[in-house]
Amino acid sequence: MRQENTREKLLDLADRLIREKGYSSFSYADLAKEIGISKASIHHHFPAKEDLGLAVVEQTQTALAERLAAIRQQFSSAKERLQAYIDIFAEGLHTPLLPLCGAMSAEMANLPEALQMKTCDYFSFQLKWLESVLQEAAANGECSGVLPADAALLVLNACEGASLVAKAVERTDIFELTKQQIWTALQAA
Repeated sequence: MRQENTREKLLDLADRLIREKGYSSFSYADLAKEIGISKASIHHHFPAKEDLGLAVVEQTQTALAERLAAIRQQFSSAKERLQAYIDIFAEGLHTPLLPLCGAMSAEMANLPEALQMKTCDYFSFQLKWLESVLQEAAANGECSGVLPADAALLVLNACEGASLVAKAVERTDIFELTKQQIWTALQAA
């Protein structure tokens, strides 16, 4: 197995296990067994589990950055951009996996400090993007009167919460309702 291929398989498997069971609930032995390599081979790619966790969050943030850039190019209105952002969370309904940083934040107190900081950075990255979309919306009159930083927090909170609630109550319409509720709240501000 090529080293590059092994590294990618490890990242993908760790990502799935974090979203499925939590960061604290898997070990290098689990990875080795599922991929069919030795624990020493895993340590070659990621000397410590923390290194693996950091790489997973970085990979996810890079993919999200690309997706958000595409959303910004594809849609011109804040409403369309926010709806496309919410759709990212809605896609998670079709898998048994939680959003990565939702899963990570659930066990924040048990994460190594560097991984706590990386998880916070991932949330901050999303808030910054949302705030920029909402600043443009306020400037062009789509939702005047909103404080972009506060509204960004509202959107992220609603999406993370909807992800958990939709899975728990098995309601696929929650994200459509969330889209409507967010836009109504932004219009009323």
